[in-house]
Amino acid sequence: TAFSFALILMLSTALNGQVSDDAFFIPLTSAQSTEMDLKLDLSQLPAGVNIETPDVYQLQSAHAEDLAVVPIHFDCGNTSQPPDQLPSQCGAFFVKANGHSHYLPIVGRDFDADPCDAVADVGAMTDPGPRPRLIFILTLFNMHGTDYNVPYILKWNKVAGAYEVDKKTSDWATQQRKSNTAYQVQKLLAHHH
Repeated sequence: TAFSFALILMLSTALNGQVSDDAFFIPLTSAQSTEMDLKLDLSQLPAGVNIETPDVYQLQSAHAEDLAVVPIHFDCGNTSQPPDQLPSQCGAFFVKANGHSHYLPIVGRDFDADPCDAVADVGAMTDPGPRPRLIFILTLFNMHGTDYNVPYILKWNKVAGAYEVDKKTSDWATQQRKSNTAYQVQKLLAHHH
């Protein structure tokens, strides 16, 4: 029945933190996370950064190979980077089964935004393309010291063979003002597209 399906969906959300029926993140255990952290190519980050201990998720999808996703937040304050670089960044490592990792800066390098304070939530959802969309809710802070959450939606770029920020969809989701969690963004996008 519709009620039992909704109950299963709510339980699935509580257990996995996700809603999608065929694209979701599974949090890895500490032992699995420790093993995965060793595979991160930290040379893709500025030298001397302080990385907070990341959570590691396994992206499961019926339409794509398994991929480990490691959302990270780090502080650039102790580096010799140019002064125009923001003091902190948020991004994600994508680690394939063969151990190859690729880092995507989401806030702090390529986009005009306030500095990133934390990765608040992550999610995944099906997409008409070859790979699921990924949702990152990042906590930014402004010059007044106020924290606020901003959704960033990532889409698969077939040509580059990597995820990239979908700026248009991310901006749209931000304007909806109901996008503080990955679940809320999934609902918004499901009704929008």
